[in-house]
Amino acid sequence: GIVLYRGPSQIDGKPVIAIATGITDKSENSKTGDMVQVWIIRRDIAPILAKRIGDDKGICGDCKHRDFGTCYVNLGHGPNQGYNCFHRDNYVDYTPDMIKYFKDKVLRIGAYGDPVAVPVDIWNMLTPFVKAFTSYTHQWRICNPKYKKFCMASIETEKEYDKAQEMGWRTFRVRLEDEPIFENEIICPASEEGGKKTTCTNCRLCNGSGDKKS
Repeated sequence: GIVLYRGPSQIDGKPVIAIATGITDKSENSKTGDMVQVWIIRRDIAPILAKRIGDDKGICGDCKHRDFGTCYVNLGHGPNQGYNCFHRDNYVDYTPDMIKYFKDKVLRIGAYGDPVAVPVDIWNMLTPFVKAFTSYTHQWRICNPKYKKFCMASIETEKEYDKAQEMGWRTFRVRLEDEPIFENEIICPASEEGGKKTTCTNCRLCNGSGDKKS
């Protein structure tokens, strides 16, 4: 694992770390495929405890799934393992010569945590060297517009869809079964409802700005 960033969250100023794992080991996630996972977690509080005491805003921001308890991430797995490994000094800090480990890799920015918590310069540094990346943010209303280059706007309603699109974001929308699919949207082809036709590694649509479908 490589520590890409350690410093204040760009959301609330609390101490966070961004750790890239899976650089030498293949990911066994059947939906995403083989991707380097970037975990964004509190540096000073274990993920499960941070969630329990409500001190995870610096990594989750105003994500609705934080409040609803519908987050897909099992904190006892990747985030907790990353936190423990970091505090056992099992990871190394990024240095420029380490960019070779990211070349031709597919990067999952924010396997847990919002990419906006980390300075945009970190993503500007890494993404030119990788084969592809995916990234999502719930902070699209308030964050630096420069994150549009990397992130999909995570949204839950048609009203949010209209607003995000108006602001120039591509969107990733959680919809109910009876809600329509809009003209510039497709169902995620790596999802169960999309028929699991491919993986995130091969699809690569969720990578920020451009004229691709949402």
